Amino acid sequence: MPRVLVHQPDTICEKAINNKETRVIMNEWPIGVKPLVDFDKNIGLIWSAKSACSLSVLWFFAVTGHIQKAWAHDQWPHAYRGEVFNELQFIEAQNSLLVSSDTRWVRVMRDPFKRAVSSYRHFLLHDLEREQATDFLGTPVDERGVSFEEFLSYVETRDINKCDIHIRQQWSEGEESCTNTKTINADAENLESVLFSFMRPDEKSLSIFSQCKDWMFPFHNARIEENFSVSSKTIIKKDCILEKWPGFSAFDNARTRENVRKIYHQDYERFERFI
Repeated sequence: MPRVLVHQPDTICEKAINNKETRVIMNEWPIGVKPLVDFDKNIGLIWSAKSACSLSVLWFFAVTGHIQKAWAHDQWPHAYRGEVFNELQFIEAQNSLLVSSDTRWVRVMRDPFKRAVSSYRHFLLHDLEREQATDFLGTPVDERGVSFEEFLSYVETRDINKCDIHIRQQWSEGEESCTNTKTINADAENLESVLFSFMRPDEKSLSIFSQCKDWMFPFHNARIEENFSVSSKTIIKKDCILEKWPGFSAFDNARTRENVRKIYHQDYERFERFI
């Protein structure tokens, strides 16, 4: 089977970068956050949990012709991603006669601080690392609740490269080889507009995209209530945030900023110029 050979490293800014073929990059990616790749269109999506991943995955399925199958499989796009598409793309990678080393990548990321707050909310809402968190706090999370500062202290004890994907750092080592990448900060740009400018779905796929987005966003996005008075030290329980959420500014101070930067230092190092 003909293959694109791995090129010798190119030197960019005095740093060697391996321009590897797409199937090699996919195999090197950490489990749970594999990139999405379409070999016919030669594009790939690099995503991270809690980094506008649902909208990004919807867009990818829309522009690659998979959104109708994804919608029929489950209204939640990550169900199709995890249960069907990930396996499908690996089969396609093995059967492809040519897997280009020049795949065009889209990388969707977020400001690490805002993402940390989103991870905190997700941690409170879902049964995420409950056994480890209970050991850390000395009492069940759902009974006691957790403050944002306590959450950050807990995350400091975890392997930020291998813990649950919703609190794991955004950067994956496999990205080092993706040299043709458009990086989008979902906190700084209109993500949908930028994605559509990169590649726009056909009208049928666009219609399904809109249906899925309209179904998903009302319950998926936080309802911000500015009068919900809390701070980074406030212990919050799950049932307190089902209908409202204070937003990012309530947790933003010099101490929490420093802690987030320390925990997610790799994300800051890799994405600082996009923040």
